[in-house]
Amino acid sequence: MIIPLFGAGIAALTLIRSVYIRFDCYKEGYKKVNKNKNDSFEEVIRNPRKKYGLILSHTPSQFFSDKVYPNLPGFLKEIFTLGYFKDRFANTAKTAYEALVSRGYAKEDLFVLEGKKVPSKRFDCNTLPFNKKSLDEVLKYLSKEIRPDDAFFMIISAHGGKLVPISRINLSQSCIYLNDTKNPVICEKELEERLSTLHPNFSILFFNSCFGNGFAYRLAKGRTVTISAAKPAKAVMLYGEDDNNIRFGLHAGSFSLGFLSAIQKKFPDGTLIEELKDYDDLESAFYFGASFEKAAHTKFTNTHVNADSSLYKVVLSLIRNTPCLYYDKINPNQIRV
Repeated sequence: MIIPLFGAGIAALTLIRSVYIRFDCYKEGYKKVNKNKNDSFEEVIRNPRKKYGLILSHTPSQFFSDKVYPNLPGFLKEIFTLGYFKDRFANTAKTAYEALVSRGYAKEDLFVLEGKKVPSKRFDCNTLPFNKKSLDEVLKYLSKEIRPDDAFFMIISAHGGKLVPISRINLSQSCIYLNDTKNPVICEKELEERLSTLHPNFSILFFNSCFGNGFAYRLAKGRTVTISAAKPAKAVMLYGEDDNNIRFGLHAGSFSLGFLSAIQKKFPDGTLIEELKDYDDLESAFYFGASFEKAAHTKFTNTHVNADSSLYKVVLSLIRNTPCLYYDKINPNQIRV
């Protein structure tokens, strides 16, 4: 009897501590982490010789099947294939593509991996299916093309999590769901090994997926800066976007919409972002995206959560995305996207 009570007590204290830390570390609506924990940074080439971009996305309704995900509960498959998710990832990929083109990324140096077996013609660049074979082909090509005075920007906007057979993957790692029946997921370690073949002056990796923070924290090494749309072990919440959906179209999260719009200094409807007219660095784009996310979150909580409730802060914490920025040897405010 004593042992179960002792265990329950430890569990309660752990929960209280995690909630407290969550409020303390993420109270500003974002998290910025210098993994090297010093102020000595290496030089960054402000104007790279060439810029290479890789966008990975999918339309979930096309491949959430029993054959691909035998262990995924049926109700989740239904949710993923409903209209609520329809076109969100596709529109986010399109906004990402337009953002990179607007910042000087040549179309021949951009690659888009979509979820469809036959990629659409929505992108005027290199398009391939969203699977490991395509990813390996692109990275093999880029490993030969990218030089030490180049830049590399990768954006993943797709479903992520840990819902995979234990025989396939280490459940302590995050994973991204692919459109591939033989290899349905890619985990942190696998992506890390693949990206290790690239040696640009600097890399920017943006993970707009549930549990994408695991990738972001792991890959933020050396001259690689990473961004996650959500905090550790957290799904990306799609709340408070009704007005944004009407104005900009469905997107996979408010942060991704704000961040990608900040890169090109305008929203998808062409409205200029005046706050960023004098800024063109990665950190400013991140902060704008975080503020955009925070505004959507605040609107949602004010509408659906009673601010006088004793559970207000707990609910606020649980549903808040809190974007995270990780860096090591280079400072993100020195990087021009």
